[in-house]
Amino acid sequence: MTEFHLESIRVLTLAILVLWLGRTLEEHVPVLRRYNIPAAVAGGIVCSLAVAALGAFADLKVTFDLEMRDTLLLVFFSTIGLSAKLSRLAAGGRALAILLAITVAFLLAQNAGGVLIAMLLD
Repeated sequence: MTEFHLESIRVLTLAILVLWLGRTLEEHVPVLRRYNIPAAVAGGIVCSLAVAALGAFADLKVTFDLEMRDTLLLVFFSTIGLSAKLSRLAAGGRALAILLAITVAFLLAQNAGGVLIAMLLD
């Protein structure tokens, strides 16, 4: 299998292209807008499928330099958060409030459990 390695600057360039692809898909595929799928997710799925297809059918392994990973993860999650709309949250009503309460309860339990285990393991 041939390996193709992308350096940091090429990974950043690819990330920008994937985000642009996601925005283009969002404009032309109504189901993505209807279910509020973020552009970063839509483009990322297409990129993931392309990399998987290269590995499966072209015998080409694509690897990415992970030096900028943390920064790009922050950008990714920021774009998802920026795409949220308060009007859609309000439309969720009581069911969304219940889901939010359950999520917060599990978050608190997870954090408390993590701190407790850390204290027990010193």
